[in-house]
Amino acid sequence: MLGSFPTGTLFTIARRLASSKLGVADDPQTQGLELEQLQSISKTNAERFYDEGIATIVQLAYGDPIDLTIRTNFEFTYVVDCVSQALLWIYFTDKTKSLAMYSLRGAQEASSLMSSLRPDPPPAGEELSSEARQEQAQAQATLEAVAAALGTTVPAITDTMLQVSEDPYTEFLCRVWQ
Repeated sequence: MLGSFPTGTLFTIARRLASSKLGVADDPQTQGLELEQLQSISKTNAERFYDEGIATIVQLAYGDPIDLTIRTNFEFTYVVDCVSQALLWIYFTDKTKSLAMYSLRGAQEASSLMSSLRPDPPPAGEELSSEARQEQAQAQATLEAVAAALGTTVPAITDTMLQVSEDPYTEFLCRVWQ
């Protein structure tokens, strides 16, 4: 059997057998790996991250996406999406799931929302364009809806979203994505 499968596959099989037969899991509450709490990570993908030393959401959030792409053999865009979701999770924990319906899946989307809320100032003597004002109003409405859904205030959500968007790792992801 040792010669039939790669070592990584054997470890995965052994981990799954031990979990099912002994009733033991990495996280007793979810009966799975912590990374499975993120929207885009399945059990198989969580195990691939785990095999590369990424066991927690915080480790994923502050991991190097280029290095993770090479080590896990996932698509770069997938890794960036996972890291972005992990960054948002750090600030909102399990409430992140309810943010997805407002198009806030990850830190990149939070950064985009904050950019819409605070557009670049127009040249001297000019006003914001009607498109920029409309985008700003939509961003404000989104923040109000998120605050209501989470049972908190608009200033609290705005401050948290600002922290997410100004996180150096979020800024890096946004630059890489462009």
